[in-house]
Amino acid sequence: MTEPIIELNNITVHFQNGSKAVDAVKNVNLSIDRGDVFGIVGYSGAGKSTIVRLINLLHQPSSGDIKVGSLQTVKNGQVLVKGKELRKLRQKIGMIFQHFNLLEQSTVLGNVVFALKHASLSKADRIAKAKKLIKQVGLADRIDNYPSQLSGGQKQRVAIARALANDPEILISDEATSALDPKTTKQILALLADLNRQTGVTIVLITHEMQVVKNIANHVAVMKDGEIIEQNSTFQIFADPQKPLTKEFIETASGNKEALEKILQQPAIQHLQADELLVELGFSGKSTDEPLISSLAKNYDVTVNILYGNIETIENASIGTLIVILSASAGKLSKALEAIRKEKIKLQIIKGAAQ
Repeated sequence: MTEPIIELNNITVHFQNGSKAVDAVKNVNLSIDRGDVFGIVGYSGAGKSTIVRLINLLHQPSSGDIKVGSLQTVKNGQVLVKGKELRKLRQKIGMIFQHFNLLEQSTVLGNVVFALKHASLSKADRIAKAKKLIKQVGLADRIDNYPSQLSGGQKQRVAIARALANDPEILISDEATSALDPKTTKQILALLADLNRQTGVTIVLITHEMQVVKNIANHVAVMKDGEIIEQNSTFQIFADPQKPLTKEFIETASGNKEALEKILQQPAIQHLQADELLVELGFSGKSTDEPLISSLAKNYDVTVNILYGNIETIENASIGTLIVILSASAGKLSKALEAIRKEKIKLQIIKGAAQ
């Protein structure tokens, strides 16, 4: 059984901004297993970055308990670790930031060696370790380059190598891909996934993009106004989101919302016939293997016009969406819709008379 490496219990962070009281985090309970890739998603101001600062104790909570690894760091809002013990704790936590935070006057090698300045290694061993890390992130041919000579993705690879310098047990990515283009984002996420598999480092992804966690996270927590409103495995979050905000994130990440908006603008959709329904069908797990379209045509004499389809694999399981026009007499349509629901396929009637 996997043990938690991060535990936050009933955490609240209360700020007093002049005469105004602000709760940046409210009654948060969070448990992240060792070796997991865990995504924390929310818009700006949701409380994501405050969670990060609680984990590495840059913030003290107003109430609640925190445990990192086997160490109880906060009890009833009181910090229990200080000085040398706190520095040792923070060495176990690597940080990757959106804007890289590299030393502009140092080479790639110099930036990574700098992160080892407090390590109990000889100069030769620090250089050797830095070179190994640089090779691990795919920058062996850039070792003598300066940050100004690197692309955004290459800079972030340097930042990742630097974050790994002290062999952390936890790697926190705080919006680390927000400044990167989509192709580079995928490359950086693939690198993080490889590092997780190779080293077992626990990765916490802080992001406002569900697309990011979809690619590599095993579990997701969604935050709003300082609270965790929903958390589950990544597959369950995408297959069956419970909260409107979660659904909004997923629709944006999948492209389904944009596709539907374009479909609704088509003249034929704006003037559906009496025997037509525009519906969205959602599939997950085994339901993606069912021959639904041919079954509707064969068993219910329903014509299916596919306007949009999307299927993707999350945690080795499939999740798909179809937007279709169903055409048949009212009675046949009613029976077809009943059959779809029995197959545990999500059904949303978008336009046309509900049956």
